[in-house]
Amino acid sequence: MHRTLATDEIIGKEEAGRHALDAFPQHAPITEVALAKVRGARIPSAPSRQQWRGLTASAMEDIIEDALALGNPRRN
Repeated sequence: MHRTLATDEIIGKEEAGRHALDAFPQHAPITEVALAKVRGARIPSAPSRQQWRGLTASAMEDIIEDALALGNPRRN
């Protein structure tokens, strides 16, 4: 989501996950769980559904805030 909001470039889930790991290392735990799901890999310990939602919402908030702060030269 971040890269798309910042650049208008549409990328796949795997590439987006790798980008999120680089850009938002503080959210690596939930991003790594999401990437494991995308890859069909076993997840040794996933957070509870309630924790998952909270961690995901926190990551989304940071991602959207950062992307909007970056702006997009094509939109300005």
